[in-house]
Amino acid sequence: MVPFIIFISVALVALMLFVKPLATFFEFERLTLADLLLCITVGFISVIWFEIVKLAKRTKANAGS
Repeated sequence: MVPFIIFISVALVALMLFVKPLATFFEFERLTLADLLLCITVGFISVIWFEIVKLAKRTKANAGS
């Protein structure tokens, strides 16, 4: 279910940013490639650190079993 929710969220954001009538309605500016890559990088870093923590906890718990 999580991949489906992520896909829908990304699709809606892409529609709002890159479809001219929606971007105009929401008063969004078109992102440059550098801005888009920066957003993706910050989002990835914001999530991946916690996934690493969860993996470490899971590995530690399995080693103790």
